[in-house]
Amino acid sequence: MSLIFITGRFRSGTTMLWNLFRHLPDTIAYYEPLHDFLPHHVNYPINASPEHLHVKTYFDEYNQIKEVLDLHKIEFARKNLYLESNDHYDDLKIYLEKIINLSKNFSNIVLKFNRIDLRLPWIKKNFPNAKILHIFRDPRDQWYSSLKNTKFHEAKLDFNNFSELQWAWSLYKDFPFLSDIYLSHPYERSYYLWKLSYLIGSLNSDYSFSYKELLNNPNEYFLKIKNYSNFDGNFNSGLLRSLIEPNPKRSWEKNISDNWFMEYENKCEELLEEVGINKCFGRINLIEIQNKFSKYKSMVNNKVIHDWFVNSLISKKNFDDFNYQKHLMQSENNFLLKINELKQEIREINYDYELIVNSKSWKITKPLREFVLKIKGTK
Repeated sequence: MSLIFITGRFRSGTTMLWNLFRHLPDTIAYYEPLHDFLPHHVNYPINASPEHLHVKTYFDEYNQIKEVLDLHKIEFARKNLYLESNDHYDDLKIYLEKIINLSKNFSNIVLKFNRIDLRLPWIKKNFPNAKILHIFRDPRDQWYSSLKNTKFHEAKLDFNNFSELQWAWSLYKDFPFLSDIYLSHPYERSYYLWKLSYLIGSLNSDYSFSYKELLNNPNEYFLKIKNYSNFDGNFNSGLLRSLIEPNPKRSWEKNISDNWFMEYENKCEELLEEVGINKCFGRINLIEIQNKFSKYKSMVNNKVIHDWFVNSLISKKNFDDFNYQKHLMQSENNFLLKINELKQEIREINYDYELIVNSKSWKITKPLREFVLKIKGTK
């Protein structure tokens, strides 16, 4: 059995990579086991985003292992987003082990994550047999892609597409530079998260590669992915090639100068150097880095950061509660529409049945034949 974990930031190509494995024989590929609302999405299926090419659904595979949903917790997506190898998170370990154990009838088990990149040291220790594939994307392209309907100049520090603000709430004690008090634009937070993910992903994966390289040289990277993932079976490059668009149409336009990005990136890099992240992150424990670099330690001890967290959480709560309720209503409406369609089919069948039962014609065999054909779906 081959166990494969896919990891990367949001909008980095993880869905495309997961979809490649999903189409391979004797392979079960699970989409985002740590999604906040996984049980809801399994019970009330959603259509795939048009941006995810060649993907129609996300969570069908969980219908085979629904019992595992009892172990799922929303906190998997919101708390303890940074874990070191010696940390304990038994609920998460038991949950992931359950998914794996219920899938052992497949030769290849694939789990695709957007929420384990800063947990990779813990993942490696607790799942030593897993092969980890780390995919990353140019941080500017990733930022453009995450904006969606938000205009570039309208992005404020409370920008929370793909939960970036929630990540800051969860991580601010360990990484205080994610808080608003050290930022002047939300791209800085996005860049910091990208860099943390890139550093630790490169160090803790079996194979780390870029989204752009995979698009440009799919056949070359298919072979590398197969070898590094220890994939068991036929890696059909022709099939996989058909699932990749080398020049996918983007919903966004690159209309910001390189100088604008460089100004913020240079600011971020200067701080990351000063606090020792670039040199030490992923190589030694975080507390050792903080003790070694005085700038980092002073940031961690800055009491203003906690005030930011409380105020930010309060101001954002009502907005997020509204969006969540809207999301639930949309999913439930789709489900009710499907129920109404099924009810209409049942009414039509009952009507045909009544025609047969109440018929006194010697030609009863004709409606009976038509009824049987309808039941078989051949009419």
